[in-house]
Amino acid sequence: MSALPVPLNRTALAFSPVRNCSLLAITLGLQTGWAVHERDGDISFNHKFFRSSEYEGEGMKFVRFRYWLDEISKKYGAFDAVVFADVPHHSSMQSAIVYGGFLGHLTGWCDWRQIPYIGVAMPDVHKLVTGGNGIDQQSLLDALRRKGFIGVDRETVGALAVLDWALHYKARGNA
Repeated sequence: MSALPVPLNRTALAFSPVRNCSLLAITLGLQTGWAVHERDGDISFNHKFFRSSEYEGEGMKFVRFRYWLDEISKKYGAFDAVVFADVPHHSSMQSAIVYGGFLGHLTGWCDWRQIPYIGVAMPDVHKLVTGGNGIDQQSLLDALRRKGFIGVDRETVGALAVLDWALHYKARGNA
């Protein structure tokens, strides 16, 4: 059972001048967007669904997420850091529970492997990526497409925006 989604979005235009740094950027939820910045500067991104079927326990989504973290780490090698979208307010109690469960598994996984991690507030990401021109998803999509991210869609936009934020601060020597 392969946990990695296929096909993988990877484009020559999605390339970073930052080198020798492997980052995983992620938005947590049943529909998880992710982006990987590889040591050579290539950027890969996609999304993965973690729903439980009606015949499984609710914990299976977290088991699958943990397995997926191991798989993506095997595929891309050890990460120097993990950056995730920190979302303090959710639209429903169920969304908050799911986010908290994924966050617990992500931070535990990082701690076990001694990988530093940081959560970043989405308003800060929006401001940096769009230049302060709006906080909606469409403005993020437009800004990332202007930066050369071909294939970015609503499922991956958050993770790519978080990665762009992290690379900005890494390039400035702040990370």
